[in-house]
This record gives sequence, C-alpha cells and structure tokens, in this order.
Amino acid sequence: MAKGVTIRWGQHGEGRVVTLPCRPSVSGSSEGTAALPQLIADCTPATFGHDGKDVYDPSYRLAGAMSAQDFTTDFCPYETGIIDMITQILMRWRGLRAELYKLNVYSGPSGMFKSHVDTPRGEKQVGSLVVCLPVAFQGGGLAVRHGGQQIVHEWSTFMTDEAASCVQWAAFYSDCEHEVLPVIEGHRVTLTYNLYLAHGTGLLAQGEWGIGGLQPAQLPLSQHLRDLLLAKPVLMPNGGYLGFDLTHLYPHTHPSLHAFVPQMLKGADLAVYEAVQAAGLTCVLGGCRNDHHFEQIDILDKLDAQDRRRRRNEVTGWGREAMVNALTPLRVDDSGDYHEQEVPLEESFDEVEVSKVKDLRARVAIRERITWVNVSGHDAAKELSFAGLAYGNQAELKVRYSNVALVAKVPNAAERGLKVV
Repeated sequence: MAKGVTIRWGQHGEGRVVTLPCRPSVSGSSEGTAALPQLIADCTPATFGHDGKDVYDPSYRLAGAMSAQDFTTDFCPYETGIIDMITQILMRWRGLRAELYKLNVYSGPSGMFKSHVDTPRGEKQVGSLVVCLPVAFQGGGLAVRHGGQQIVHEWSTFMTDEAASCVQWAAFYSDCEHEVLPVIEGHRVTLTYNLYLAHGTGLLAQGEWGIGGLQPAQLPLSQHLRDLLLAKPVLMPNGGYLGFDLTHLYPHTHPSLHAFVPQMLKGADLAVYEAVQAAGLTCVLGGCRNDHHFEQIDILDKLDAQDRRRRRNEVTGWGREAMVNALTPLRVDDSGDYHEQEVPLEESFDEVEVSKVKDLRARVAIRERITWVNVSGHDAAKELSFAGLAYGNQAELKVRYSNVALVAKVPNAAERGLKVV
C-alpha cells in the first residue's frame, strides 16, 4: 500500500490525524507514535446488543470503538476493488453498498469479542466487511463460522517488517457467527462496514424479479432439474411439490417485502431459485417452524392458485417464472408452545384445545405432501433459535432473522408433455 491510511478525528476544535502504518521520519522517529495512542485513548468502551439493550461487559467484549460520525478516513473500499471482489464472490448479479460503521480497537494482552451474530441494521443488510489496518499486533484472529464450517483470518501473521503496510480484510454474510480471538500483543485496529443490497450494475438489466440479466438455464443444477422433469415420466407422474430448505437466514420477514425476497437470496439458495425458475416451476417462499411446519396452513393452496393463474395466461411453453409470497412477520415465542414439536395425534389429549390439534394436523399434512430435496440439520435449527436475539453489536428489535423454505409445484407428467406407460 503506497500512500497509507489516514484517519482524522477530534472534538472541540482539536483536530487530530494519524497515517497508518507509522513510517520513520527523517529524524528517525515514527510519524504517528503519539497520534496512534491518542486515537486508541479517544475510543469509548465497546458495547454489544443483548436482549434489546446495549450492554458493556468486558468479560464478553473487551475493545474500544469510535462511531463513523466521529472520524473520517481516506480509505475507500470501492477504490481498492474490495467491493467489486465481494460482489463477485458473495453477491453475484447484485449490487452492494458499503456504509462505514465503526472503528474498533482490540488491544493486547486481552482484547477480544466472544462468539456472536451481528444485529442487522436494516432489512437490506446482507453482510459485513472488516478491514484490518496496518498496525502491528499478535493474535486477534477473526473466526467466521456457518453451517458447521469455520475460517480463521490470522491477520497478525501478515504484520512482519516486509508486510507491515498491508491492509487485510474479510467479508461475510449477516447470519454468520464470528469471534475476535484474544489479542496477545499490540493493537488490532479495524474499520467495519455494513453491506447493503443496492441497485448496482448487476441489477440494471434485470427483470421484475431481479434475475433477468442472468441465464439460469445454463447452470448445471438447472439443466439437471429440467432433464429429470422433462425426460422421466416416472418421476412424480401425478405431480406434487418439491421442498428446499434454504441454507442461509434472512433479515426480513415482513409480507410487504416479498418482491425483495429473490434479491436477498445468497449462494446455494440463489442457485436453487434460479434452477426452479429455469425449469418453469411456480414456487413459494414460506417461513418455517421446526420440523417443516409452515407459518401459513394455506401455503399450498396459494401456490396452486398462482400456478393455475400463470398457466391460464400462457400461450405456449412453460412461461415466465412466478413467485408467491407466504412470509409472515416473525413471531418470537419462548413459551415452548406444543405445536413446535411432533405429538402423537392418534392419542387423546384432554388438556389440548381441539382447535390447536386441528391446526397441528393441518401443518403436518402440508409437510407430508412435500418431497423435501434437502433437510436442515441440527445446526440450522439452532441458528434459528438465537439469530438476531443473542449478543450483537447493537440493541435493536425491529429486524430479526427467519428460517425460510422454497416449495415448487411440479406439474403431472401429462402437463409436462410426457406419456406414462
């Protein structure tokens, strides 16, 4: 990095500035030797969100923080190409907007932040970017976990004399659990950016559902699904439903945002949606409770109705994709309500209301009508139980994650143009 990173801050007319890394001057002293400690001293103790409150607990998070409105920097993740790389890797065919959030300092010998999931700052937030500035330190690795996998970014290994000017960074989805491991020595100084979905170049040529600029039919998963449905009449000859558990959690569940749902899909979830679309199937996104109990018991009725409407409007072929919204506002329920668990319905429960038993039977019947392609494991259910409610950076209650499943309606063999022998 040729020019370094400059940070300006100060209150009451006392402007301060530091350029990182601190380079030797002509006199032999290091520029910023006094400014860097002052920057660290001017940070306030970092808090985190827990149970709707901002909490300070140095046994869980020991760090300093400075809000974006209290400093400026000439570092730009757009100019360095970081945002382009993130968009290509994490959010292809989407636009991203990075918003500077905070400067954080974790100092040795005990600066750390235990495992947590960030509280989303809005419906459109999809991830976070952490930029590690060139200040020498040891330890302080960033561990990122999702779906039983872990990556540890050991930035301190780069802080040698040769690479002391390097800026390191990591980006991850909002539902990823992450942890700052203890800093052994020195100061781990980072800039944190919130990543929001935006209408960038990847969205300009897209259609109503934000996928028009892509050719999903060329993807291997799309071709495989079409080959199965169009060439094998023995596969679901009477039609039916295919269910997919989405692997990521999403920070909005409000029905009015249903048109935005396809744009929020990430990674493998996006590939599944595109494959279903390319196969010409009508699909629905619905909020799932445990054991594939949907929030709405009429979710398949809505899917069937939309499929009939779509087919009546077709002239030839399978027509354009169709998406049904069945997402409902997330209801946080810590009561352990009985319908979240499987119960033997053939038995008689005097203490259970008849209406609740009927409701449970309806949800079980819906689940059994769906052929599930993949099933979320124990880790996915565990994520749903705490995501957005446990330790995070801020205490907010407006936005929470929900578990989402995609269900696609498969026409019978005759409607697919096949003959059943």
